[in-house]
Amino acid sequence: MSRSSKHRPQLTKDEDKEIEEAFDVFDIDKSGTMDSKELRDALRALGFDVTKAEVEKIMSRRDPNGNGFLTKDVFKQVCAEYIKTRDPRTEILRAFALFDTDHDGLIDIEDLKKVSKELGDDLPEEELEIMISKFDKDKDGKINIDEFFNIMDPTHAAH
Repeated sequence: MSRSSKHRPQLTKDEDKEIEEAFDVFDIDKSGTMDSKELRDALRALGFDVTKAEVEKIMSRRDPNGNGFLTKDVFKQVCAEYIKTRDPRTEILRAFALFDTDHDGLIDIEDLKKVSKELGDDLPEEELEIMISKFDKDKDGKINIDEFFNIMDPTHAAH
């Protein structure tokens, strides 16, 4: 096992694929390398809100030749480090916000209809009602944040 892979966080197949796709999309000139602008755009597309200063720091630490470019392998290492430092709770809160389309702190049938339509699924209302009733522990017809955490992370204990 090489030294660099020994210290690189392990990614799931989906994460690895997501990173590969981001590299391919944001390697605008198809050079097989990324400059700082491509790196920043790719990291942002992957959900990491990086500043210009952070990108410059990455480039200075990770650009072994000092030529202003990162290889795909180095890009994958950088992304792996970012992915493995994600706070799962923050990710779940972000997902909740996407479903809570009216921002009232609850996911109801109208929210699910909007999301379903936006995703191009346009599921029947009966199916959406079943989804809510399956996870609606307090039986108010809506999914609150604790119920959503239980959906996303069944090991989450309600407080």
